[in-house]
Amino acid sequence: GEVDDAANFEACQEGLGIPELEWIDISRHLHTGREMVDEQGIVTGPASDDIHFRTYYKEWKRLMSAESNLTIK
Repeated sequence: GEVDDAANFEACQEGLGIPELEWIDISRHLHTGREMVDEQGIVTGPASDDIHFRTYYKEWKRLMSAESNLTIK
């Protein structure tokens, strides 16, 4: 990932709110069972899958929900 990925995803999400683009669905292959986890724990799926969005936000949620043992100095 790159530093600007969050901004890119935010812009994509904002663009999805445009009424003329109601047909866009970023949950492609969500419940099809086509996503696979390899032996290294990496989730893969079809090239047309929206797994990159789901994986990014799943990790973001995990990090934001995790209790931190870090102390601010």
